[in-house]
Amino acid sequence: MIKEETIKRFKDNIKKLIKQTDYNPPDSLFNILVLDIGQKKDRIEYCGYEKQIKWFYGSSLPFIGSPIKVIVHVPHKNRTILSSDPEEKPVEKGEDWFDHYKGDVFLMYANNAFLDESSDKDKPVSIFSTGLPVEMLKQEILDKRLRRDLSRINYSGLMPIVLEPIPEIDGIPPETIQPNSTAYLEKIIDKISRTAILTETAIH
Repeated sequence: MIKEETIKRFKDNIKKLIKQTDYNPPDSLFNILVLDIGQKKDRIEYCGYEKQIKWFYGSSLPFIGSPIKVIVHVPHKNRTILSSDPEEKPVEKGEDWFDHYKGDVFLMYANNAFLDESSDKDKPVSIFSTGLPVEMLKQEILDKRLRRDLSRINYSGLMPIVLEPIPEIDGIPPETIQPNSTAYLEKIIDKISRTAILTETAIH
């Protein structure tokens, strides 16, 4: 189990870094924090799968081997606006603190969760290497992954996601990282602090 204070520190750190960026206007429905994954030592492995699941399913798992590239922050007030069903209200009550996701949503996404589908190269190219302005990058993130993930979290909360062998959301909330230890989340916080890209021009 990850300590609640460490999860809070993760979220506070992300919000603080987002405020330092020049690509998240104050009126944004959601914010992003893009990470520099150029150095192997600074990369965060896609942390959504338990070790045994990786052993059993190996390379057939989505995003396996792809480092975390972007962290998305959705303020609580915008969760229903951005979901696939705007009339659906987030479930706020649960038996345990992690049963239903209260407050803002924070999700970590792998680099190859967002591929440039117009690329004719042999190797898939991430949208972060295409030179698109952040506004268009954010639309791609919303359309390809975020809207569906938000809808699921609003409806189900975290409990079903935590209990799934292969999670049915593509982003990773800090509460659900694997391995699910405070020490590992501390390492992730440290790497994010080192690699956060704060200017739009540096993203590409």
